Amino acid sequence: MTIKKKNILTSEDIQQIIDFTTYCERNDGLEYKPSLYVDVLQTRNEAQVNDFLYYQDDKLVGFVSMYEFERPTKLELIGMVHPSFRRQKICSNLLDAAFDEIKNRNINDLLFIVNATSTSGNAFAKSFGLQILFSEYSMRFKRDSTSFINIKNTIHLVPATTEELPNIAKIASKAFNDSLQDNITWLHKTISAPNRQLYMALFNQEVVGTITVSHEEEVTSISGFAVNPSYQGRGIGTNMLQTTVQRLLKEGKRNITLEVETKNENALQLYKHCGFEITASYHYYDLINK
Repeated sequence: MTIKKKNILTSEDIQQIIDFTTYCERNDGLEYKPSLYVDVLQTRNEAQVNDFLYYQDDKLVGFVSMYEFERPTKLELIGMVHPSFRRQKICSNLLDAAFDEIKNRNINDLLFIVNATSTSGNAFAKSFGLQILFSEYSMRFKRDSTSFINIKNTIHLVPATTEELPNIAKIASKAFNDSLQDNITWLHKTISAPNRQLYMALFNQEVVGTITVSHEEEVTSISGFAVNPSYQGRGIGTNMLQTTVQRLLKEGKRNITLEVETKNENALQLYKHCGFEITASYHYYDLINK
């Protein structure tokens, strides 16, 4: 067996990962593909190794991929092993290979994501001595939703400009309790990504919110949704989300998703009000204190 450490994934590598994930989904009766973030796999940073592929006789039997979201000091990992090769320490070996790479980076937040209903995935995490930090729901827009009847547009949602990134970063920093510099770094990456669109919400010509749309082959995901705390409670967040989804529907997008922390009841109710329903849940395990 061989572990291949990849800084760039070929189109063949990515297709292998997608096909492999599809097989595991069918075998386990669970949804895994939304966690792949294919658009990220397609635009890897050549200077870093982020993907670890485990082969037996040229057959992919497991992988671990690392994702840098929100800030450069935080990594989220996902992993998968072929059903016939589980309990053979393949995922442990893949994580060890990932740790060798991670120790060369300035990482202070390291998360391992597992579908909450995956018996094998959660059993592995517990056997590896991991603790759950938090959990999130994956939500999908219901096609028959009537939540967009009589929308009252209180804001203008427009593509973000480089000039406004500092203001957008301040809003995101307050909303997500992250550092301003980390948000500026992440927003610069987002605005330059080919498959993502960063929007800003204008209220009386002032930037009061932001939201990001990511396009993949089968899924369009919404993230980075934040409203200036000074303007919360005025229906601006609802209007932003409704306007975003309405535009996506007009573009022919039908598989529209987002994620929300399970304990964030206010956001959860907002998303349900806007026509989203829970489709899956995921546990985020702490790897930094492993």
